[in-house]
Amino acid sequence: MHNTSHSCSAAGLSFQGIAAKVAVAVCAAATFALAQPNPDHPHGSRAPAVHRIPLVSYQKTAVKGDANVPFSVEYTCMQCHGVHKMRSGWHFNAIPAQKQAYRVEPSGTKQYARFTLALTLGDQTAEVSYTAQEQSLKAAVKGLVAAVQAGQGPWQQVVATGDGEKVTVTAKEPGVEFKLVGKADIQAPTSAAATQAAASGKKPNLDVKAVSDARPYPPSGRPGEPWVLADRITGTQLPLSYRPWKGVYSPRDIKMTNWRFAQRFGRQFPGGGVGTMDAEKETEPDQRWELSGKLEIHCQACHSGSFKENMSHWALNVDRGNFKWAAVASSPFGVVQGNVLALPEMALPEELDPATNKDVPRVYYNKTQFVSNPNLSTEEVYFHATNRMPAERCYFCHGSHDVAEDAAPIWKHDRDVHMTSGLSCADCHRNGLDHNMVRGYEGESDDAALATLTCRGCHYGEGISKAMQGRLGAPYPAHKGLPTVHLEKIACTGCHSGPMPAAQAQLVQTARAHALGVHEKHGADPVLPLISSPAFLKGHDGKIAPHYVMYPAFWARVEGDKVTPINPAEVAAAGKEFLPFAKPKQKLQDVPMPTSEQIAKTMAAMNEGRKAEAPEVVYIAGGKLYRLDEKKALVGVVHEAAKPVSWPMGHDVRPVGRALGAGGCSDCHTTTAAIFFSTVPTLSPVKIEEPRQVPMYELQGADGTYWSLFAQSFVFRPMLKTVALACSGIIALVLLAFVVKAVAALCGKFAPSAPRKD
Repeated sequence: MHNTSHSCSAAGLSFQGIAAKVAVAVCAAATFALAQPNPDHPHGSRAPAVHRIPLVSYQKTAVKGDANVPFSVEYTCMQCHGVHKMRSGWHFNAIPAQKQAYRVEPSGTKQYARFTLALTLGDQTAEVSYTAQEQSLKAAVKGLVAAVQAGQGPWQQVVATGDGEKVTVTAKEPGVEFKLVGKADIQAPTSAAATQAAASGKKPNLDVKAVSDARPYPPSGRPGEPWVLADRITGTQLPLSYRPWKGVYSPRDIKMTNWRFAQRFGRQFPGGGVGTMDAEKETEPDQRWELSGKLEIHCQACHSGSFKENMSHWALNVDRGNFKWAAVASSPFGVVQGNVLALPEMALPEELDPATNKDVPRVYYNKTQFVSNPNLSTEEVYFHATNRMPAERCYFCHGSHDVAEDAAPIWKHDRDVHMTSGLSCADCHRNGLDHNMVRGYEGESDDAALATLTCRGCHYGEGISKAMQGRLGAPYPAHKGLPTVHLEKIACTGCHSGPMPAAQAQLVQTARAHALGVHEKHGADPVLPLISSPAFLKGHDGKIAPHYVMYPAFWARVEGDKVTPINPAEVAAAGKEFLPFAKPKQKLQDVPMPTSEQIAKTMAAMNEGRKAEAPEVVYIAGGKLYRLDEKKALVGVVHEAAKPVSWPMGHDVRPVGRALGAGGCSDCHTTTAAIFFSTVPTLSPVKIEEPRQVPMYELQGADGTYWSLFAQSFVFRPMLKTVALACSGIIALVLLAFVVKAVAALCGKFAPSAPRKD
């Protein structure tokens, strides 16, 4: 991690318009107009910095203990750290990319035509603006391509073609292809020099300049856990992500605004990204940026070493729409009252008085946390910040537990073998100042130094040198007696990660999907979504590994081969006469799931009056797509959109003695072995049909007959070994007998003959 040893005291603040000679004197009455941070010089020390610093508000003013204004985490941390460089980090970039602009300009003062293009990668859009001669469009595009290939965007393998009116840029990322076609907005050159250059056809020297918020985003990489929009009333569990992973949908597909996404899922999201996307000027009625403020990057969500940092209070306030107050609520510095969602829909901030409206968010700071600094005439607080984050910080958003009927209590379970050995999450999941965290899977990076942050890299030293074997005391896995083909076909996690598999994948809850750790009212369904594990599937590298599996359930419009999900709110409005709704003061978990009859009636209402060419409303669940037949009954067919969504299980690593294979070949090579023959149920929020038990080999795309016959062969292998050894012994004895006989014959042949008696 980034080792920062510089002091973050108020004395290190920079103030605009203040001369250095009188800085201290003027600071006594100054407000905080923050200058550009200088975070790249940590002075080389491994000692942690002492973060006794002043709090800074969204207005860039100092916050004191008697104030009723929330502090801004970004402005507070920006006093020393380059927060602007962190915004593209892995945890904050799972969003529709903010507009990124590149300008390709000729050197000098010449003026040329200006072109503006929109470059789209999935849901990520970049606005490309550049100037060039009309005749030199290709040259300008080459400059753009150079900028892209230099890492100023999430694109690789870019090829561009064009003429004076149109340009096409084709780019490719692993698993993603896209094209850009933009028309040139030709403007006549206004300067004489430019006119002469255009007439001559002379190509200008092009300089590529990144403007606006042009920053690199890490590639989507191996699929991870999606956000799941669960809705009990409509029987929905829809996987969502702004990343272009297989089987997931973009929030924009269901017309979910950035504000609503942040409010719904920000409970276990460290802010930034989609939480600050008000620049898009959303006009949908359910966005309330003016009242909520931005959901900024919450540094202490990860970097706090204090047990007083309460992320449950962060979750509660995000759920209420109190975005800019959420960090205060989770901190030890104060408490927050109020509820933005309860405020009148058309209310404006200036129209609301906290003295007369209890729903207006209000801050009550704990004055004992503030220490006066007479040098600056302000007050400071102590942040218990750390670079080696405790695992508990990660657990709040990343974790799971078994909820099967026969599941053992959580306190009976062993921790991950790495955790019991003293390691922390940050020992393997590292990043620099850009916060582009290493996720720890093979093939993630071409950087050889990062190879040690994988299973093979740490234990074998692969990718570095044999001298790196056993990094941080990791044991060297000898795998005695294990044919090497196993290591080529099965990932390390296939044998070592997750709970011991059973005959059927078990129902589990995950932190993000079920709001684990949120102790207050939060609106998350305690049951949905229905997730099973472990499921042994082929991962991104083709190796078998344990996964979490969820069969999606959602309403959709089908037009040809295109399936577009429908927002549950729209379905609920259409089926208000049929679907179950919560009664006043009724708990969410007490609301019944819809029945198949209610689903059918709602579907009929949504398809009523549909023209033949119009999209058809269907319901997808349990691995099937359901339509209405002539009798208005649900009929299901297997469909691509109904296939399960999965993401890898990498943690809860078991020791060698509890790994698959520790009990011998029979752990995997029997007709009941979990890795091939355990099953995953096609669970659905609505019971239309009995769940099907899908065997692992089917999910792997393997031949069940082959694996069954191969497994049966192991029944006879011990006997075959005995018979083979016995036969080998008999053959050896027979051969030995023949050898003895041959030797005796040879000896008789060459022995001196007895003298003949005459």
